[in-house]
Amino acid sequence: SSLQSLISGLHNNGVRVIADIVITHCGNDNSACNFRSLDFGTYGQFSPQSNWMTSNDEGVTSYGCSGGANADDGQHEANYGPARDWDHKNVNVQNMCKAYLQWMKNVMLYDGFRYDMTKGYSAQFTGMYNAYAVTTYSVGEYWDGNQTAVKNWIDGTKVNGVVQSAAFDFPFRYAVRDAANNNKW
Repeated sequence: SSLQSLISGLHNNGVRVIADIVITHCGNDNSACNFRSLDFGTYGQFSPQSNWMTSNDEGVTSYGCSGGANADDGQHEANYGPARDWDHKNVNVQNMCKAYLQWMKNVMLYDGFRYDMTKGYSAQFTGMYNAYAVTTYSVGEYWDGNQTAVKNWIDGTKVNGVVQSAAFDFPFRYAVRDAANNNKW
């Protein structure tokens, strides 16, 4: 594909390429309860079902979809209508995410991952997925100004005692913003 050629060209010039990974939620096909089939070649084909969603997703509470067995284990994206929250405790979701990351790494040739909205699911799953994909770089968008909360998320990605992901330093971002806004140069 053109994207694979672009990534190869970047690699040939010493540039590593990071993919934006959105596994907190998924857009729907033509209704709140339907999803597109996903084909990750030799890594697997998936036909996501509404019971792969969390039991307290808006699709269940507002649109009548059949949700899964488990409530959201992250900070629930309340009333985020355009997308459904995946239940990462569901083995089907885990297998789908693992296949997706393997495909992104080994077929599309991404060097690492930037995970979107990591507050939406437990850090252990980012750890699990990275350990499975054996990625060389990972950073989570754990958007929080509290240094302890961000550190706890990073520690939550450990697999066999090894941290599997970094996180954006939002506490530093807020400290710089506050200093600038208050003339504390």
